Amino acid sequence: MQACAAAHGLEAEGVGVTQPLAPPLARSTTLHGLRGALAFALFLFHVANSGLDRPQGLAADALDHVLRCLEFGVELFFCISGVVILQSFRSSPTLFDFAWNRVTRIYPVLWVTVSVIAVLSVFKGVPRPSLEVWVANLFALPPLLPIPLIHPAAWSISYEFAFYGLFVVHALLNRWMPGPMARAILIALVVGLILTHLRAACFLVGLALVWRPPAEAAPLVQKAMSRPGLWLSLALLAWYEAFERWDLPWSVSHLPDQPLWVSCVALSYLSLGIGFAYLGMGGILLQAGTVSRWLKSPTLQWLGTISFSLYLWQTIVMALVKHAMSRVGLTDAVGDGAQFWFFALSLAPTLLVSHLSQRWLEDTLTKKMRRAVRPVNASSVRCPQGDNT
Repeated sequence: MQACAAAHGLEAEGVGVTQPLAPPLARSTTLHGLRGALAFALFLFHVANSGLDRPQGLAADALDHVLRCLEFGVELFFCISGVVILQSFRSSPTLFDFAWNRVTRIYPVLWVTVSVIAVLSVFKGVPRPSLEVWVANLFALPPLLPIPLIHPAAWSISYEFAFYGLFVVHALLNRWMPGPMARAILIALVVGLILTHLRAACFLVGLALVWRPPAEAAPLVQKAMSRPGLWLSLALLAWYEAFERWDLPWSVSHLPDQPLWVSCVALSYLSLGIGFAYLGMGGILLQAGTVSRWLKSPTLQWLGTISFSLYLWQTIVMALVKHAMSRVGLTDAVGDGAQFWFFALSLAPTLLVSHLSQRWLEDTLTKKMRRAVRPVNASSVRCPQGDNT
């Protein structure tokens, strides 16, 4: 009831878009499949980053390097958000619809996974997080705020909510003050977010692709976009070089801690990655190349459907499997095959838990939350599997 009252209060004040500025975003099969590919790529990264023994040699080392680059698939998730969230904002009839759709899309799975980790930490002998820390994590406040992070993967959700918040601020500023002043404040907030959290710059890739769709780009640019797989791979490699090899910090405030030339090289790699991601994401939106056809496959479409749950559950399930392997002595018994066995034993339970989470939390619970607050408005009960939710 309180939520309904708040919604009516926002509408009474005229906050939000009274009429959609754009038709609802059509579901992009290539973006949907890319979500699935990135979520699975992060699973492979966690295998490589498990600390378990693996084969040695030039080929094995090269494979390990490739798998570790997959960590920066999160940045490509930010690029996707830049595309779909702007479209979602444009097509939302009110500001409350936009905000409530974001909350119900993210919070159910986040609440459950954060709580599971908090409970499991007690059994591992780790001090139980305080009530204040637990609540802050339920609302995805760290690491944007200096609060201990309970779920290691939830840092990106904090970035996502900051990004969503900029759209809310944009709507409110345009309501309350002249346009030029509102734009100046918004630009300052965007710059501040990027300077304090450099990886948030990747959201700009998606925004740029919506403001000027790839289909309207110059022919030479479109030709370059015809190989999205190449550009996305180069983006991952560039970001790996920036953050891992050249130790680019997450905030510009820490850049003075290293030599100027090192910071310049690291920032150059970050910028190159953003440029590569722009070309690659443009190609995905154009559905160009073999990669785009691959992303439309039934397997990757299914992975795209469970991608958010897969992202948040994989570290939990994999930690339990790794612990079980150690307890039964399998880790020592298989020697340098430990990573392969870890992959094989973690895959099925991770996918199963993610599938059930998508059905029960993302689909069923999210729809109930949306109907409870907006029983009449169809825009708030759209299927969470859609690209615009």
